Amino acid sequence: MSELDLSGSVRGWGGQLPQPTRLPKVSVVLRKAYGMGAVAMCGHQSGQILTLVWPSGEFGALPVEGGVSAGHRSALETAEDETGKRAELENYYKQFGSPFSTAETFNFDDLVDPRDTRPLLIRALRTARAGNTAPLGPKVRHGIMP
Repeated sequence: MSELDLSGSVRGWGGQLPQPTRLPKVSVVLRKAYGMGAVAMCGHQSGQILTLVWPSGEFGALPVEGGVSAGHRSALETAEDETGKRAELENYYKQFGSPFSTAETFNFDDLVDPRDTRPLLIRALRTARAGNTAPLGPKVRHGIMP
């Protein structure tokens, strides 16, 4: 077990996941979205009104380089040309992390040119503001006072 597993720090990070609010939430994936970070940032359960992805976005459970090292360790060690084999495997797996191949899996709304991002964000926020009759901000909760 790793030191992180023994310390239970991942359990402590659970409170950092998004909490439900009535504020409009938009996500723009500029570069990399991996693992639980991608789920918290732009997963379909995150409650955002819009998710945009730039063509430079990468998706996956973990970065390709680390995944190849972990998943193909024995094949890399026994290969005659380790760097060539590593490059071949990385190129193969990179095709699955492109935004074009993961559009449906990660459930984002649009793959946009970076120059078109601002007008789309403005339109989404204006639409959210027009359709929201409740006051913005976290829900007011009245519990038992200490």
